[in-house]
Amino acid sequence: MKKIMIYILGLIIGLFMLSSCEDTNEPIYLDDSAKFVAFSATTSFVGEDATGAIGIPVYIAGTTSGAGCTVNFDFDNTGMEVPATEDVDFRILNDTKTLSFDTYFGYDTIWIEPIDDNEYTTNKTVSITISSPTNGYNLGANSTLLLTINDDEHPLAIVIGDYTVSGTDEYWGDPYTETVTIEGHSPTEVIMNLWNSHGVPNRIIAEVDLATSTISFASYQNFGDWDYGDVHFASHDGAFNPSQTEPVTAVFDANGNFTLNNWGGYFFSGNNEGLWFQAYYTTTWVKQ
Repeated sequence: MKKIMIYILGLIIGLFMLSSCEDTNEPIYLDDSAKFVAFSATTSFVGEDATGAIGIPVYIAGTTSGAGCTVNFDFDNTGMEVPATEDVDFRILNDTKTLSFDTYFGYDTIWIEPIDDNEYTTNKTVSITISSPTNGYNLGANSTLLLTINDDEHPLAIVIGDYTVSGTDEYWGDPYTETVTIEGHSPTEVIMNLWNSHGVPNRIIAEVDLATSTISFASYQNFGDWDYGDVHFASHDGAFNPSQTEPVTAVFDANGNFTLNNWGGYFFSGNNEGLWFQAYYTTTWVKQ
């Protein structure tokens, strides 16, 4: 898929997974002074109704001449508007709070178990920070991760979760398939996390009307400036003429699935003003 984006030098080794992790132990070769340990992203989400151990991987990138290391981690909810609290909202399963890397590439895992409180208390957040790497390793750019525990009793639970999104980028002519997370934001709003596999927090708010089974994304929400220009979420008229006022609206079924038409990311300023970041006639959203 042709996308205009910047890949910041950092650790985007693979998609961040809050599930059992596939083996991604592929070597990354660095100068000795540049070896580091880091999360693969700065945010992630887990449902409070998730069962069993949930893995949060931490990756190491070293040199062929070096060994691995250890690194500490800790959880902190200070200053969180709705804090997630240990032993109330989640349990830490590897409670030594130390990760050990036997070699200079690969990952180790922080394991937690969410606790379902069976009542609507809104989403809760907690910060996870790694520290004190040994053996000459540095902390990478992603040394802190904000974990959101999504409330499964949210009134908009029907449209909250992971979606398999597929279609064709009609502006560029490329096929499109991606997993997109929708999380609760308020009793009437959700947040769509678009293209978060690239480490870019494109969080688009949508209004949800349960009476009409309608989800509506307001146009002209900011995607952020990626040094290529000011990118906004936009609807279009089918001929790729963007709108700053018309929302993108869909009707969801009893399983939360819906079809989103005529939308994309559009450069409203900068060197690429007038170009689409991505644009679609139709995408299907199937809840996983």
